Amino acid sequence: MAMESRFDYLNAAREVLYQFPGQIAAFHRHDEEPRAGSPASRERDRFPDLELLDSAYAQGRQLVFLASTDHLDGLVRSLSGPMLSCTPYTCARGVLEACSTAIWLMDDRITYKKRIERSLNLRLEGVRSQGKFRDKVERQSQGRRDEWLKQNPRQRAQERIDHFRACAKRAKVREKCKGGRFIAFGSGMPRISERIRMSLDAEVDYSILSSVAHANTAVLPQLSGSLQPTDEGLLLKPGLSPLMAIWLIRNVVQWQSRAAWGCFRLFGRPLDGVTELLETTYERLGIEPERRFWTTTPDSEMGPDLTNGDRRAAVNR
Repeated sequence: MAMESRFDYLNAAREVLYQFPGQIAAFHRHDEEPRAGSPASRERDRFPDLELLDSAYAQGRQLVFLASTDHLDGLVRSLSGPMLSCTPYTCARGVLEACSTAIWLMDDRITYKKRIERSLNLRLEGVRSQGKFRDKVERQSQGRRDEWLKQNPRQRAQERIDHFRACAKRAKVREKCKGGRFIAFGSGMPRISERIRMSLDAEVDYSILSSVAHANTAVLPQLSGSLQPTDEGLLLKPGLSPLMAIWLIRNVVQWQSRAAWGCFRLFGRPLDGVTELLETTYERLGIEPERRFWTTTPDSEMGPDLTNGDRRAAVNR
């Protein structure tokens, strides 16, 4: 692809990226009940304790239509005007993490008990992260944050965990213990890299994005610019190429479309309008027909196969 045509393609791709989050979100309402006959509706019929299922649905919706959309907006801004060099990768990484977790949680092939198990593990991970943060504040406070520590007692986190365990008991979700100590629910919480593998088969993409986000000096000159010696040491000269910007845009659109599709299927949303939007969007981005999962993958098997060609292009550039 000639350099001039790459810039034309990039400008068109940026316009797609700017429009897509709002277009896909237009098919979703946060207060909408599952439609009759949908997987979510059938789950609610089988398990009438709606609080636990609705919590899982709310988590998935927030990941798709709040977290990933916000990271997408950050990506749009980082690619507008003079493009930033590292921030686009960090934003794309946030999109990938949010979308993969949403797909893992909203999968319409799992049982309601498995969904509750995953939801509880996700909530448990959040509370434990808050507990670790509190411990760090306590160690470093030296009396300066005593008021905050009083407002966030250690006991509160334990009360939340006890509540989760009571919820699991109601749903007959088993506990995972080690040496008599409670660890997690069911099979436990897979690491983010495992959720990415299970949901989107994008571990290599995640490695690339994480390398830039962590400022790996072996990777930065290849993907984000060039390191140039100065009197004060090495300096990264920004230089995100049009090819890498296009690679990022194509990937994040595929990730969010896959996550949103899973949410719509679970709730029984009519998919004709969504399909039309995805066809138009993928066509504008030049995404190959074999990656259009809504036409190439049977409804009963929404397995991952998203970005192998894009990945090879990025790695071999």
